Amino acid sequence: PEQDHPDLAKPQPAPANNTPTPTTTPISWVQANAQLQDPHARADEHMLDDDPLILSATVQFENGVTGLISAVGGSSVRVAGLHGVATLYADGHTLEVRSHKGAGRVYYFNDVENLDPEPSPSGTQRAFAGLAQTLQNGAPPPIQPQEILAGQTLLMGMAWSHLHQGRRTTPKEIAPGFTVSGRSGTNYA
Repeated sequence: PEQDHPDLAKPQPAPANNTPTPTTTPISWVQANAQLQDPHARADEHMLDDDPLILSATVQFENGVTGLISAVGGSSVRVAGLHGVATLYADGHTLEVRSHKGAGRVYYFNDVENLDPEPSPSGTQRAFAGLAQTLQNGAPPPIQPQEILAGQTLLMGMAWSHLHQGRRTTPKEIAPGFTVSGRSGTNYA
């Protein structure tokens, strides 16, 4: 967990090209419910030999922000905030932004803007391209170690919470070395 690695929790200096370095906010706790693909998969304090589908999760960050994750059909993603709602439909084919721009109650997001984003490489494709640039040209890495650690802490926390009847789990409660294999049938993520 991030708290066990104080050097990784500190933001790194900005790369030479003046690209700002993203920072991460440590996770206070995570609570999740998942569905295992293989009901007979090994699931213990050391390993979850499966690729669990997260049905729902709540994440509390140390800065007070709460994130909610729910599985919905259609590969759509919705982000809601104080000033509006953005929905990315069908794995990125259409973006709808609902906000409040006029007079009246700010809780009604009646102003709708539909955007058709230009196709772009996936996050995985961009990460590998950035990694290649780092290895070939010494470019800044595409993702900082503290970002990787934060993402892994979140994923491991969700799996750990599910294995413990969906209770709230802090990063320090996750057993050192706990692994999620990502196995789906005979394939591994």
